[in-house]
This record gives sequence, C-alpha cells and structure tokens, in this order.
Amino acid sequence: MRQPHYFFALPLPEEEKLRLADQAEAFPFKKPVHHQDFHLTLAFLGGSGEDALDLVKSKVRQVARLHEPFTLTFSDFDVFGRREAPRIFWMGVAPSDELTRLRAAVYGACLEAGYELDPRPFAPHITVARKWGGEYAFDERSPEIEPLHTEFPVEQVVLYRTRLEHIPKYEPVATFPLKGLTPGERGEPHGTAH
Repeated sequence: MRQPHYFFALPLPEEEKLRLADQAEAFPFKKPVHHQDFHLTLAFLGGSGEDALDLVKSKVRQVARLHEPFTLTFSDFDVFGRREAPRIFWMGVAPSDELTRLRAAVYGACLEAGYELDPRPFAPHITVARKWGGEYAFDERSPEIEPLHTEFPVEQVVLYRTRLEHIPKYEPVATFPLKGLTPGERGEPHGTAH
C-alpha cells in the first residue's frame, strides 16, 4: 500500500459535483476524476506523521474560525498542458477576495507547522479529468457546452487523505467549520477537528 498523502481543500456540494461531472463527460479524457473526488485544493502537505498532522490541524482550526462562510462561482473549463492534448482538465472559479484570504491563512498555518509547500502562485481550480483521449486536437473541436456560472457555499475546510488504490481516492479525515456556523450547521460526518 502506498504511503497516504494529505491536503487541505474546499469541498463541493453534491449537486454541484454532479453538474460538473455531467458536463465533463462530454469531453473524451482518458482518466475522468470520480465526482466524489472533486475539490478545490488550498495546500498539499504530502506524506506526514501523526504529530505533525495534529499540529497543523490545530493551526488550521484556529484560522478557519477567523473566516466567515462565503460563496464561490464556477467560471469556465480550462486546461493545463498543451492546448491540443491537455494533461489536466479543470473548472475554475471567479476571483474571490474571501478565497484568497482563506487560502493564504491555511497556507501560512501549514508553513508554521513545518510543512514544505508548493511555492507556485495559487491557481484555484477543480480538476475533473486527466489525459486528453480525443482523436482530434482539444482546441480544434471540443464540445460546446453552456457554462455553469453557478454559486456554491464555502462553509468549511477539509483535510483529505489519499487512498490511491480506492475509488473515490480522497477520504475526508477532519473538517474545520468556518466562523459563525452552529454545531448543527457543521454536520460533520467524518472526523471532526475539535
């Protein structure tokens, strides 16, 4: 079994996951992401020991409580890699000051806990598929679809663990409600970080 990796991310509501999956299916990528794995990554930790995880969970719990819930809006599909044969297909979100502040706080908390993080600029996205598989160039004859441009709520940060031998591959292991949510609104079916 591979060593699990950990990352902090924003989850998506079930309805929005299904909408994204329906649209992504129109594009012939070889490796579609299971809709239950859709998320927006804030900080990727990699492998970790339990003591370090306990420390970073404590720090992220503190910063989450300082941020009010907010909404994000899907923007458009885009890709990473060559335009004619992309390696990553993703949905973006409209610019959000709340997202920028929350991501900076979570990222900073991870650095304070001693993790080495990806130093590249934050490019918020939700990966929906990998490895172009069309018999034509992606940028020449891709399906035309109606942009979603729908809003979805951001009410918590989630710590996920990878399980690469499973589908879905990402398992929530702790949730960190944003400021102002009542215990009932937190609805944490998985390990709650108190």
